[in-house]
Amino acid sequence: MPFAGLFYLIIRLLFNRRSMNNYLTTSLFLVWLISLGAMVYYAGSVAKDFKEESRIVEEKPLEVRSIYRINERDVRVIKINGDEGRSNLKIGTNLSEYLQDDIRIRFERIDSTQAPYIKYEYAAKGSNYNLATKRASAINYKAVQDSVNIVFDSHFKLGEKELYRDQKVNVTLYLPVGAKVVLNRDLQRNYADISYYECFNRYENNDVKETEWVMTNLGLKCALPEVVETDDKNEEDVVVDDTTVIKRDTIISITPSGVIIESKEKKK
Repeated sequence: MPFAGLFYLIIRLLFNRRSMNNYLTTSLFLVWLISLGAMVYYAGSVAKDFKEESRIVEEKPLEVRSIYRINERDVRVIKINGDEGRSNLKIGTNLSEYLQDDIRIRFERIDSTQAPYIKYEYAAKGSNYNLATKRASAINYKAVQDSVNIVFDSHFKLGEKELYRDQKVNVTLYLPVGAKVVLNRDLQRNYADISYYECFNRYENNDVKETEWVMTNLGLKCALPEVVETDDKNEEDVVVDDTTVIKRDTIISITPSGVIIESKEKKK
């Protein structure tokens, strides 16, 4: 409304229009004040609903595998069988099923003698701790392990008639040292505490969908060795001992009788 009033004032000055009726001006000003007050009140009420945070932790065992292959199931993709299923397709509009993708996946090492397991951490906020706990407990998200993969859903649903209050899921896989892990690129946005692209860039083929990793004492590391490119022109000297320095094609030796420089071409 203030911008509309400013615009009307400019138009009035440019085209010599009559000023707006005083009653109308006053009414619009009062409506603007009421709207501003309602907005401030609503913003304060919503802010209070983010005051407290609650976390629920749940642990589940994992089956031992020679390779732990991490994959994604995009829950937004609707799978049907045949044209008949497509013609009968119905899409719900229930806003309580709004999808959230605030999911973080971490990898931690355990001793090679320990059994692997997965830990889920559900978090939400509320105006008080009990309400925040109720919202966190309403989050339904689990990874599914089959004979080959550990499959993570791309999103999770809010609880029935639930508002968004910073609901999120943290998943940690505890794997023994030496375990091999294959990470799907579709989940790169969800991987935490690792540099997925640092490993991805080591592959010659940029179209690869999976990267190979291994669990070490220092955490999850890329299975491919890092390629270090060197420039012969800027290659540093290699010091053999206190009296000899080897360059790229030259050996410099310091002797009591003087300095001897040997190269492929000549000897001085």
